[in-house]
Order: sequence, then C-alpha cells, then structure tokens
Amino acid sequence: MAGMRPPAGLRPRRLLLPLSLLIAGVQGVACAGSPAVAAPNNSSTGSNATDLASVVRPAAPVRGMTLEARQLNVGLGGGGSARKAAPRGLSGWSLAGQSSALAAPIASPPGHEPDAADRQPAAPSAQQPQRRHEVFGFAPYWTLPQEQSYDFASLSTVAYFGIDVNGDGSLVQSGAGWSGFQSPDLVDLVARAHASQARVVLVAKTFDAGALHRLSSDPGAADRMAGQLAQAIRWKGMDGANLDFEGGDGADRAGFTAFVTRVSQDLHAADPHWQVTVDTYASAALDAAGMVNVGALAPAVDGFFVMAYDMNSFGAPSPTAPLNGRDWNDTRAMSSYLAVVPSAKVILGIPFYGYQWPTSDGSSRARAVGAAHAISYGQLAAARPPVQWDDSAGVPYTAYQDTSGQWWQAYFDDPQSVALKTQLADGLGLAGVGVWALGMEGGDQAMMAALLGQVPILKDPFASTGVARGGAPPLPVSDNSYPAGLPPPRPSNSPSSQSATAQAPARTPPAQQQAPGPRPTSTPAAQPPGAQPPAAPPPTVAPQPSPVQTPAGSPTPVPTRTPTPTPTPVSSTPTPTPTPTPAQSPTPAPPPTPPSARLLHFEAEALPGAAAPPTTAPHSVQQGALWSGGGQLLVQPSAVGQEVSVQVQVPAGGTYQLLVDPSLGPRYGICTVEVDGRAVGGFNGYSPALASPQSASAIATVTLAAGAHTLTFVVTGKDPRSAGYLTGIDFVELSPPS
Repeated sequence: MAGMRPPAGLRPRRLLLPLSLLIAGVQGVACAGSPAVAAPNNSSTGSNATDLASVVRPAAPVRGMTLEARQLNVGLGGGGSARKAAPRGLSGWSLAGQSSALAAPIASPPGHEPDAADRQPAAPSAQQPQRRHEVFGFAPYWTLPQEQSYDFASLSTVAYFGIDVNGDGSLVQSGAGWSGFQSPDLVDLVARAHASQARVVLVAKTFDAGALHRLSSDPGAADRMAGQLAQAIRWKGMDGANLDFEGGDGADRAGFTAFVTRVSQDLHAADPHWQVTVDTYASAALDAAGMVNVGALAPAVDGFFVMAYDMNSFGAPSPTAPLNGRDWNDTRAMSSYLAVVPSAKVILGIPFYGYQWPTSDGSSRARAVGAAHAISYGQLAAARPPVQWDDSAGVPYTAYQDTSGQWWQAYFDDPQSVALKTQLADGLGLAGVGVWALGMEGGDQAMMAALLGQVPILKDPFASTGVARGGAPPLPVSDNSYPAGLPPPRPSNSPSSQSATAQAPARTPPAQQQAPGPRPTSTPAAQPPGAQPPAAPPPTVAPQPSPVQTPAGSPTPVPTRTPTPTPTPVSSTPTPTPTPTPAQSPTPAPPPTPPSARLLHFEAEALPGAAAPPTTAPHSVQQGALWSGGGQLLVQPSAVGQEVSVQVQVPAGGTYQLLVDPSLGPRYGICTVEVDGRAVGGFNGYSPALASPQSASAIATVTLAAGAHTLTFVVTGKDPRSAGYLTGIDFVELSPPS
C-alpha cells in the first residue's frame, strides 16, 4: 500500500511513492500503504546512520515534558485545542518504562506525578464487556518467519499481504508473496489467529496502472478473480479478502467501481461470512477525479481501510500521519469519509513507521539536505534517540546528529500518538483502527496496546470456520491438489505428477516455492546444481484408491522364462542343419523398491499414543464398516484447542507427502494437523451426512528422518453449520513424492 493521494486544492497531487522507497530496506514498509523501512544511507555526506544507537547526539530537549508526562489531545478541530488529562491507562504510555524506551524521564510538569499505573496500559477488568472495535493488521510476506511474535489477542483481523493479480483477473502464482502463501509459516499464522478468534484475510493486490485498466474494462475479470480468490481463501482456511489496488486514474473510475462491486458480490455469494475490504487513500472520499469512488463502493463492501499516512512532504521534515494541524491530517480525512460512508465501514489506518531526513541543523522542521528514508518504530525504539513532541500535529519527532556531525530529523508514530488516533476513531464511531504493518513495532507491546483504546475490540467467534488449513476437502481436487478454479502453476515450478507406485497412486502436493525463512521440514528436495525441474504432464484426475490398499513396495513378480522350442524329430531324409538360435536370456527381476520409495499406510485407530505433545482430548476407537480397517480414531474434545498425539514409525528418511483420511459428518469440526509439534495443515470435517472419503487428502509435504515421529490432531474450531467439534481419523499415509 503506497501512501495517500491528496485531493485537489489541498496539496500537489501524487499517485504513488517512488519505487526506490517502496522496495528499500527490510523489504519493507512497502505496500498496503507504505514504503519500505530502511535505515538511512547518507552517501552524500559520507556517513551511514544505520546504527542510530551508536551515533545519536541529541538536539536540545523539547520545552515542557517528555512522553511519559504528556496529556492526550482530545481536540478534533486543530492543534493544541481542548486538552484534558487522559484516564489512567492511556495518559502515560511511558516509553521510559518499556524495554524499547525512546526517551529518558525528566521532571514532570506541576500537578502530575506519574506512577506505575500511568506508565502502563490499564489491564481490562473482569467486568469489562467483550471488546467491540476492529483492530486490523497487515502481515507482509517478509515478516512471516516472525509471525509467532504477533500479538493476535490484540487483533480482530490479520491481512496476509499478499498475492498479485494479473490484468485479466487471474492470480499470479509466482513471486515471494505466492511462496509465502504456500509456506508452513502461513499455516501456523492462520491457526494462531483463529485460536485467538481473529479472522485472516488474503490481500489481492496490484500497483500497475495497465493491469488496473484491464481489470476495470474486461467484463470477465471480476468473476475470474473472485473465483480464483475464493478457492485460494478456502484452500488456506481464511475468512475473506482485502483488495489493495493502487496507481490507477479517474479514467477507470466507473469500470473500477463495477469491478470491485462484482468481486465483492461473488465473494459474499461464495461465503456470506467472509469479510471484503478495500484499501483507499486518505483523500479518496474528496477526490472526484480519482479511480476509487468511495460513496459508490460503500454499499458493496464491508469496509474501507483508509491509508491515513504518507501525508508528509518528502522534500522537508514533516509528520507522516498528523492528527491535526494546518496540513491534510487524520481528522480532516475521517470527516471527509463520514460525509459519504457510514462510520461503521471506516477503518483508520495507522503507520508503525515514519521518515527521517538529513537536515541543515537540529531546529524544528529544518531544511532537508537529502532524500527521506523510511524507518520503522522498532528501529527508532532500539536506538533510543531523544523524543520531542509536535503539538500542532499531535505526533512525536526526533532530531539528532550522527558521528560525522550530520543532523537528522525523523517524524513517526509512537504509543502516545497511536493512542490519540485510536481515541479519534472511537470518538467518531468508526469501525476501528488498523496498522501497516505488524512486526514494525519491534516487539513493543505498548504499540499494540495503544490500538485497543477504550472501546472493546471486535472478535469473531466464527473466525476459525474456514474450510481447510492445507488441503481443501470437500472441494474438487485434481491430481496436483490445487483447489478447483486455480490453474496449475507453470510446469517449470511443478513436481512431476506421476504416481509413486503402480499399486497406490498418490496425488502430488502443490508446487512448493521457497518462502521467507522456510522451515526445513516442509521444503522440497533440492535439485542438483544446473538441473531443470521435470515438466508436469497435463492435469488428470488421479485414480481413487480403494479404502483398503495392498501395501506398496512389494517386489514385482519375476517373469517366467521363455520355454525352449521342442526339437523336430530327425528324419531319414538329410536336411540342412539349421543355424542354432541362441536361447533367450531370462528377464531379470526388478530390484525391490527401497523403503524410502514405499507408501506407508497407518490405520489411525491402531497407532500408539505419543508422550509429547501430551494428549489432552478424550478419544476412543469407534468401530464400523464405514472405515477401512473396521474402525477410526474418534476425538471427542470438551474444549477447542484439545489434541490427541500418536506415533508413526518411518523406516527410511526422506521427503514424504502426508495424507490423512478424515471422517466427515454433521457433528465434525475443524482440525489442525501437526508433525513433531509443528502445524503443517488441516481439514474441515463438516458434511451434512456421515461419510468417509474414498481417498486420503493431501495435507503437506514433509521431510522426515528414519525413526519415530509424532502426529498431533488439534481441534481448532468448527464450521458454523456443524453441531459439534468431533474429529475422526480413518487412516494416515506417507507417500514418497512422484
């Protein structure tokens, strides 16, 4: 998401940030609203300010107070108006008391002596009602390896950023975003978010003006995109979509409105529970010449994530997301939206980053002598520069010198300014607040706490009701396990779809691309240097194996030798002696299939229990002719999150496709599958009638060493149509990849 586009008459118009800012640094504060965060590299002055902590030399302290003594500005009309002391739990946000403090404490102003309660967000009381406002956070693909540090309890919606869209509406099945989409880290993110009753939505995006024009003018693009997007959402058990389309112009305004309206209608038809939101510039509600017609789209979508940042002048130090002041700011932007959109459909986007400029001196808004550099709050917090406060804008800033003597100024948002923006959103009755992007807070819990405000957060009790975590039964599945509607990836990226053995053909998992920070148990085997991946044959429907399968890997029967011809009796009449024909050599028997190439079949009800992770769910063996071995492992949880662990023996190390045959029925829930304690996929067991699929469903591709391994089945929720949370496992298979 690249920043805002100011309305005519307020500031010079600009469409997008420079590409260098969008892709710089840690790969980014890019898109979903912002450029990439990067520490400055001041080549023009011969210095490098990457390690701020080692080079900071402060400017003179701000007159008055530091962060821990500041009071909340609750005025909505301009800087410095209507001040009053904040209630306990919001007034302090004392960074001096946090591990990532920005400011050293100084004397408090008369009449206020901060104590421990002032310096920490207030803990919710036992009587506090269920939280009711939206906290929407973008999770970029490059932060997936850190997803375990996300504060899911403070979020209502997590938006995975994201998958690119072609001009014809098809999804781009390549690139880092697509690799992250297929990674086990995303599986884990979805499971963790759902455990906290937070929904997960998939971001579909493009910033290409040509592609946006095609999407807006192609009558089939909306249905094509919605169809493939719905399958992708179901495939990963997600809960909706966020549309991030930036860079178009007013010529496509009517076509873009029709396109987004149709996409939203199609997605809601696929699942009425899904959330569909659109990302918009802060000025879009006033921009009658822009691509996005906010008022016309309001009835069709569930909400607008307003990218209320990048409102600074890149030529001079200035606030990135001012709350008030003479410039275009959050308060004015929200007022313009409320004139054309119901407040319940507006999410105020807040940046967890800012910009810093090399400047001529340390005075406020000094002249810039170089280009702006994006920098995350986490980077600034770790450096601990002196923090000052811009009263007119309601945001902090800092001025410091590096070791070469070069002055730098940075404007950013901290817990205090984030709390002020949250208070603005709650006061206006907005749907809530959101952030670009998770991970940029540097682990400072005060930043996430500031998003909560005084209005309860809106949690979604149905957030864990998406269809699968790794495969997508009962969707139609082709032999490469892609959900119906998604075209297969390019052959150069696809594993061969030939069956592993003639006796037990197995479906091939989706192509696995390298994801950021891949986990070693989920990556495909490496190709030899210079080797080309095998081309995939045309997609075909895999044969369905019978419920009880003959163990694979038996030696092929030895062919019988060709019989020697019976010689003709000797006649009294001499005949020429024929030239002897050499006897045929016997056909050699093929060597036995090595253990690592055999299909391993395990009846779940016969598997022994595993010590860790410990089994916490009640379970039993249910017998009946419906299941392949005459029975199934039936998990009967008393609470979501309970699990059963079993042990399997792998005779030879290698890469395997994990397949599970779950039972389906009207009382069955959603299950996450873990291998050795790591979530790799899952399934939705709901079906109107009790059934056991005729073939197992692909969950994930895993690399296992020879020996014992633990499979854990965790009950993580249920389909809204289901009457219970049961989980049934008929059998498990480990199939060598084709």
